Amino acid sequence: PMSAYGSLLPKQADELRTLSAEPITQLFHRHVVPIHFEFRKGSVTKSRIVTAFVMAINGQWCLVTAGRCIESIENEYDQGYEIERCCLLDCNGVDTPHGTTIPFDYVESCATRLRYDPAYDCGVFLLSPHHVRLLKESGIEAMPEEVWENQPPAVDFHAMIGVRGRPVGNARNDMRIVSTLHKVTPLPHRPDCFADTGTPTFWASVSPGGEPGDMPDLSGSPIFAFRQKENGELAYWLHSIQNQWVQSRGLIAACFARPIGKFLKEVVEGERVNLVTLC
Repeated sequence: PMSAYGSLLPKQADELRTLSAEPITQLFHRHVVPIHFEFRKGSVTKSRIVTAFVMAINGQWCLVTAGRCIESIENEYDQGYEIERCCLLDCNGVDTPHGTTIPFDYVESCATRLRYDPAYDCGVFLLSPHHVRLLKESGIEAMPEEVWENQPPAVDFHAMIGVRGRPVGNARNDMRIVSTLHKVTPLPHRPDCFADTGTPTFWASVSPGGEPGDMPDLSGSPIFAFRQKENGELAYWLHSIQNQWVQSRGLIAACFARPIGKFLKEVVEGERVNLVTLC
């Protein structure tokens, strides 16, 4: 069910605060759609999982990630690699079959970086009706405008999803997504390991959420804000999008979701000609 401000969770607040129950991670993965890439340069192959999530704006589904994730894919081209295979992984959505993959044409998707500067950007794909239908059939739910546009004045805590892909067996289509929820602690000032973006930025520290040294790649991960209502219900909002991190120190920087969402809404409503820049 939807409230006037954000999505309501069918879980007790105390249970979520522990960030340890697997069903809770599964619940949030209904919004997350990792992208699996397989690259080839001659006889050399490599693979990569890019974390992305789905926002809905006036009915248009947008697949959002960190801009540096798109940059890393483009860098593979620069190094002579070609994309041999690309697919959306919806195998961790709620009540979806394990191993479900959806072929995805990265070139045709016109992946775009929205940036203020190189240190503050995000990436976006506008999904076709075909991909939207397939994702819906697999239990994926896009976060509607209420979840990012109407941010609460105060929240109780923050958390984010980390994603790692691991092959299962010898079949190319078998990819297991390992996900964990990580507690996020806001920081009052910019850590010295990050450059000043000149724009409002969310600085925070992140708990491992698993075994020490087993931190997944957090680039492009959605960061959620939580608030317990007077009636005991727990609501959540899409707060920001992680786009930088220093893994050794457990520190992250993130773009706020509201200005990103407002920009995409202008594109969808025709107030901007195309996806070029946030400036």
